[in-house]
Amino acid sequence: MTGKLFKKAAVLAVFAAAAGCAAAFPGVDAHSSESRDAAQSLYEVIAAEIAAHREQPEVALALLDQTLARTKSSEVGELAWRTALQTRNPDIVLEQARAWAAIDPKAGLARRTILLNAVEKGRQSEYVELLSRMYADAEDKAELITDVTTLLAQPETASAALETVLSPYWEKQAKNARVQLAVGLFRQARRDIPGACRAGRTAVRLSPDSEPVLTAAADLCWQADRAGTENILKNFLARHPDASAVRLIHARVLSRTGRLDEAMADVKRAVKTSPDKPVILLNAGQVATDCRDFPKAEEYLTRYIDLVAEQNPDADFSSNDIWLKLAGVLHENGRHEEEAEALGSLTDGELAPQARLREAAALAESQRFDDARAVLQGAAEDYPEHLNLFMTAEARMLIEAGKPEDALGVMKTALAEQPDDVSLAYDTAMIAQNVGHFEETESILKDILSDDPDHVQAGNALAYLWVTRDMNLPEARRLLEHAYRLSPVDPYVLDSMGWLCFKEGRYDQAAEFTLASLKRLFDVEVACHLVEILAVSGRDHEAEKLFRELEQRAGSDALVLDLAKRLNYKTK
Repeated sequence: MTGKLFKKAAVLAVFAAAAGCAAAFPGVDAHSSESRDAAQSLYEVIAAEIAAHREQPEVALALLDQTLARTKSSEVGELAWRTALQTRNPDIVLEQARAWAAIDPKAGLARRTILLNAVEKGRQSEYVELLSRMYADAEDKAELITDVTTLLAQPETASAALETVLSPYWEKQAKNARVQLAVGLFRQARRDIPGACRAGRTAVRLSPDSEPVLTAAADLCWQADRAGTENILKNFLARHPDASAVRLIHARVLSRTGRLDEAMADVKRAVKTSPDKPVILLNAGQVATDCRDFPKAEEYLTRYIDLVAEQNPDADFSSNDIWLKLAGVLHENGRHEEEAEALGSLTDGELAPQARLREAAALAESQRFDDARAVLQGAAEDYPEHLNLFMTAEARMLIEAGKPEDALGVMKTALAEQPDDVSLAYDTAMIAQNVGHFEETESILKDILSDDPDHVQAGNALAYLWVTRDMNLPEARRLLEHAYRLSPVDPYVLDSMGWLCFKEGRYDQAAEFTLASLKRLFDVEVACHLVEILAVSGRDHEAEKLFRELEQRAGSDALVLDLAKRLNYKTK
């Protein structure tokens, strides 16, 4: 089986050797067609590598296809197939797999690609025949069946029909623990949880002292038999008390069943047994977090970072989610400045935007508002595709700091930079409304609706704005009825419909809509609406009963206190 990491250097070396042989050996014609072909192939492979590095896989493939047609090289076939993966186009990947298999019929990765496609497309006769040939050719048949079963263990491919095809192969390799684990994964993908657990237990019986087998089996059995899973782990630990990885899995099981003290005892023992294993420290930190032992979680995660840096000075943590884990723990420990510092270390990768938001929030909690704003402003420049996210966060921060006009200014500046961003426009309108700039709110929402009359949130917001100000009620009804048709279970639309009916004097309908909204999503303002609707419509007993329930839940809320004052309810 070809390794997962294909060394392009090996391909380059083949052609470099061929291209250089004429200069290295007297008597070899440097101008021969073989030498020229080798030099051309070397050029194409290097150029393809550059194109792939520049994220231009189609250009790279065009070059590699020329080389493949000329050389019939399996190495180039694999390189082209791996380059095709960058396109994320399954048709292109399949095409390259077929081209590779045509040159090297036993190329494992090419065959697996073709097999997977045949299964996905339901071409049963094709994948049955191909699997038979792959099994006949395989030197390690158990490894083949393990790999193929694992490959096909996906919800979209695992089916009863496919299991019927695979079962004879599973039976032939039934005494192999890895095959049994793969069977368990396949059944898990089919949501046959008891069947998955049975396969996991069989794997443990076949390899009772294998840590990897036991941990995989525990994962397969957890949903079906929690008590049984715990017993499997306990029995293994009785024989292997220093198996730290298994002990941490046992600790996680204990934490999930509420036995936090026992879980932490296991965590501490695992760390004591394996103090120099980074993976143990990392998992110990995660389990300690689950157990809400945040001081210990901080200790283990910090030691993990230090140990990895010590063992591998070149380790790059700039995109590692360890900073999010550590920051979460520091947040729980109330150490917000250190939380911000940890988040500031996550500077690359897809998690970096999230880290900037959390970093700014941590700085704000430390009362460092200017620094928090600077982080968000820098992030908006670094990640313009998330401009709305960062600008909205900055605006909300300013509102909480008692600077609503500044918040609106931030949003308007962002909207001027990206006037076509509908989400940004909507958020700007909502902040303008909070600030009290109703005409500006109305103008922005109308602009959104002129471009997209089906924008439910904008239609609902504009209608609700009019209803709360007792204006344009017929037009508000038109907007809300349209929004209701588009999104009949949206709790905000339901509440707006209820409040409109209340303003129109349709109290029974108002109560029905508002109650339906509350059933979908509890909101203090909506609950206040329902109390007022009931009170005004003469249902005083129901109104006061609901108010007392609301008072217990949110008695200090300004909306609740204002409602009590208007309805002459005594507050506790």
